[in-house]
Amino acid sequence: MKNLKNVYVLFAATMVVSLLLIIQLSPKQDQSTRPVMNGNNVRSAGFAVHAASTDLITSAQGTIFVRGDEEVPSHVRIVAMIEIDSRDWGGVAFSIPREWEIATIDSSYPENKPEADPADYVATRSTASEDYERDKWIEVGRERYHSSGGGVGTIIIDLVPDPDADLAQALGEIAVEVGSAEKDGVKFLGTDYIKVPIP
Repeated sequence: MKNLKNVYVLFAATMVVSLLLIIQLSPKQDQSTRPVMNGNNVRSAGFAVHAASTDLITSAQGTIFVRGDEEVPSHVRIVAMIEIDSRDWGGVAFSIPREWEIATIDSSYPENKPEADPADYVATRSTASEDYERDKWIEVGRERYHSSGGGVGTIIIDLVPDPDADLAQALGEIAVEVGSAEKDGVKFLGTDYIKVPIP
């Protein structure tokens, strides 16, 4: 009986030690290494636009994320997947309200051409004219006179507020346009477009 009691004590001690070892050796979840989900995103809005008025297979679809707080947005991120028809010289363009500045652009277009440098297919333009509500443009695969060859890719655009802008009075919408056409010798860019409110 005494031997049986010693066996139980030894078994219990072994279980306690094993449990302590398992707890000690198991990977610990460090709070600082956990990914932050949606951080300080306050709003998001999806969009999709296709060159439906032409016979081109050009499109842009994605999401606009707004960061900051409910009162004052401090950052806008546009993430879009784009496809440009091999015959389309108009490509895809994003026009940005004057209250926002372009901070960074990352693009993988054209992914179907591994030897191509994506930076060669993205251009930014702006105007000082007060006649335009959106005074900055980011153009992808837009050549104006001949096709860039078409392809697919992803573009990420980060915007920050103009320090002098009153965001309370801001237009608050980004236009995304796709496609091109020629009629009676006149060329048209952005045959189809959508206006996406900065939520």
